[in-house]
Amino acid sequence: MSQLVALYELLPAIYRIRDAERGEPLRALLRVIEGELRLVEEDIAGLYDSLFIETCDEWAVPYIGDLLGVRGLHAARPGGFSRRAYVANTLAYRRAKGTAAVLEQLARDSTGWPVRVVELFQRLATTQHINHARPHSSSVDLRDTNTLELLGGPFERAQHSGDVRRIAAWRGRYNIPNLGLFVWRLQAYPLERVTPRAAAGFDDGLLRFSFNPLGLDAPLFSRPQSEQELPHLAEEHNLPAPLRRRALHEDLEAYRAALAAGATARSLYLGAQPTLRVFFDGAPLQPEQILAGHLEGWGDPQWRPPASRPVPGSDRATLVAVDPELGRLAVLRGVAPPGRIELSYSYGSSADIGGGPYDRGQAVAAALEGRPITWQAGVGQRLAALGDEPIFATLQAAVAAWNAQPAPKVGVIAVTDSATYAENLTGASVIEVPPACLLLIVAAGWPTVANPAIPGQLQRVVGQLTPVGPRPLLDGDVSVRGTGALNPGALAISGLLVAGQLRCLDGNLGRLRVDHCTLVPGEGGLRVTVGNQGLVVSVEASICDRIELAASIAALRIGDSIISSGAQSDAGMPAISTDAPAQIERTTVLGTVAARSLEADGCIFAGRVRVERAQAGCVRFSYVPEGSRTPRRYRCQPDLALEGRSAAEQGVILASLTPVFTSLAYGRPGYAQLGLACPAAIAAGAEDGSEMGAFSSLQQPQRLANLRAALDEYLPLGLEAGVIFES
Repeated sequence: MSQLVALYELLPAIYRIRDAERGEPLRALLRVIEGELRLVEEDIAGLYDSLFIETCDEWAVPYIGDLLGVRGLHAARPGGFSRRAYVANTLAYRRAKGTAAVLEQLARDSTGWPVRVVELFQRLATTQHINHARPHSSSVDLRDTNTLELLGGPFERAQHSGDVRRIAAWRGRYNIPNLGLFVWRLQAYPLERVTPRAAAGFDDGLLRFSFNPLGLDAPLFSRPQSEQELPHLAEEHNLPAPLRRRALHEDLEAYRAALAAGATARSLYLGAQPTLRVFFDGAPLQPEQILAGHLEGWGDPQWRPPASRPVPGSDRATLVAVDPELGRLAVLRGVAPPGRIELSYSYGSSADIGGGPYDRGQAVAAALEGRPITWQAGVGQRLAALGDEPIFATLQAAVAAWNAQPAPKVGVIAVTDSATYAENLTGASVIEVPPACLLLIVAAGWPTVANPAIPGQLQRVVGQLTPVGPRPLLDGDVSVRGTGALNPGALAISGLLVAGQLRCLDGNLGRLRVDHCTLVPGEGGLRVTVGNQGLVVSVEASICDRIELAASIAALRIGDSIISSGAQSDAGMPAISTDAPAQIERTTVLGTVAARSLEADGCIFAGRVRVERAQAGCVRFSYVPEGSRTPRRYRCQPDLALEGRSAAEQGVILASLTPVFTSLAYGRPGYAQLGLACPAAIAAGAEDGSEMGAFSSLQQPQRLANLRAALDEYLPLGLEAGVIFES
C-alpha cells in the first residue's frame, strides 16, 4: 500500500464516512496524487540505482566511466553490446596492467566477443642456453596428431621461425613484439532434447542420426565454461568454438581411464555444463558410454560402427559414437535399439536471427499488440496437464481446439519443447482466424505456479509465457485463412523452424507476422495467394526462403532478416516477388527482388532489384548490384565508390566491390555472415558505421574500434597487438 493510501486510512473516520457518502471524491483525488508520487518515487529510486555500475541504466554507463577516466568507446545501439563490464572492471585492469590475462578480459569486455590472448613471442623457435632450458620450445612431434591439428591457432604448442611483418598491418605473427588476440564472432546456442533426424536410404539395420533435426551436417559447438577469476587465460572449453573430434576423444578417454583407476572422473565437455548429451528413452547416457569418432564414411556399404564394449571400473558399456565435426551419431553394434533418442547440443550462429533458443520476450509482446490473452494451449511430447488446461501432443490437435473457440479471442499455442512435429497444418487442419481475433504460435515454456486456492497444488496460468529455450521443428506445410469481411484478424509465428511452405489462403487476413523464425531455405518459403485485401506481411529477425505475395496485399515489411532464393542461395534466382509496396531494413537478400515500390535502408541485395514504380521510395546505405532498377539512391554501393571515376577505374571497382560471405549454404555456422575479405565499404557502410545487411545490429566495426582504442592504454610498451578472427 502506498504512502498516500495509508494516509487516507489514517484520516478520522468521520471524514472517510462523509467522503463515502459523496462518492469518495477525496479518495479519487488522492489516487491522482498517488500516481504522480509513484513517478517521483521511481525517479528517485532510478537515480539511486544510477550511482552504481551494476544497477544503472545503460545511458549512465559512460558518465560513470568518465569519473574513472574511461575514454574513446563507441556508443552501443539499444539491445546491442554493452560497455558496462568494461567500466566496471577498469580498476582491476589498472591494477594488473599489461598482463595477458588483463588484455584478454579487456578485449572481452570492450567488444562482447570471446577472446584468447597469445604471447606470440613465446612461440618463437630459439637456440636455448643450457642454463635456461625451455622444454616446450622444441620441434614438432609428427606423431602428435593433436599438436598438428592445432597448428596456426590460438592453442598451438609448436615453435616457429621469426616473421618480420607487422602483426597489425600485414598479419605477421611470430615476432618478439607481437601479441595475438584471437576472436570468435560466432556464438554457441544450446538446445535441449532435440529430436535427431534418422539417416535414410540404408537397409543394413544400423542406426545413424544427424544432430541437426533437418538432417544437415553441421558442427557441434563447445558450450563455453565460465571462467572463475580474472588472471585465468581462456582455454578451448571456455570458448564458443567448434568441438574437435580429438579434443572430445581425449576428454572421454581420460574420463574412462579415471574410472578404471578408481579415481574421481571429471569431464570438461560432459561435466556440470555439458556440451552434448544423449538420451535413450528419456534416460541420459553417462560420459563413459559415449565414444568420439570419425563418421564421415557411414554411407559406404562396408562401413560398420565400433562394437559396444564394457567400461572398466563401471557397470556400463559404450553405446554410441559421436562425430562432433559433422554433427553425426551412430548406435554401436550389439546395442539394443532404443525406442526414442533425444540429443542436447549447441550450434553456432552469428546473432539472434532465425528460430533459436534465445530470449524473444520483446518480440512476443509486440506480436500480442498489447491485447490480453483469453485462451492458451500447450503442445509438448512430455508435457502433462495440471487440471483442465488444454495440453496436446500435436500441433494439429491444438489448431483444431483453437478453431473451435468462439470469437472474439486472443489465443496462444505454446510449443514447449525442441521436438520434431512431422505434420501439415493444411486441409482439415488449416488455421482459421476469425474477425477481431489474434493467434500466436510460439516456441515457449508454459511454467507452473502455485495455486493460491489450493495449498501445495500447482497450476498453469493463461497469459504466462517464457519464450526462451525451446526451438521446435514443424516438418510440414502451414496454411492460414482469415474469415469474415470486416475487422480482419492476425496470425503471428515466433521461434519455430518450419521445413515447409507458410501459405496464406484466399480469405481476409489482416496481419501475418513472422518473428525469429526459420522458414528453411529450399523448403517452400512464404506465399500469399489472391484475396486478403489489405493484408500486411511482416518478417522480423528471421531466415526465410522465397517470398511470393499477391498484388492485393497492402504492404511487405522486412527487418534484420535473411531472405534466401534457395538452399544454396543463387543470387540469380528470385528471393522476393511482390506486387505490393516493400519496406526492407537491415536485411540480406540472397537473390533477386521484384516489387511495386521499395523503401530500403542498410540492406545487401545480392541479386538485381527491379522496382515497378521507381519514382516512389528511396534506397539508402545499401549495396545494389549493377543493372538494378530502383528508386533514388542515397550513399549506396557501388554507386558511391564509382562517383568521379574513369571507365577503367569503374571496371576494377565493380570487380572488387561485391559482398563476400563466410558461407551461403544454410546450416553452416557462418551462413550469410560477411567474410573477413568483404570490402570495408560494405562491412562498415551502414548509416551508423556498422555493416550492411542482416547483422548490422551487431555493430562489429564499432566493437573492433573499441578494442583498438582500449589497447592503446593497456598494451605494454614496445608490444604490438593484432586481432585474428577465428570465426
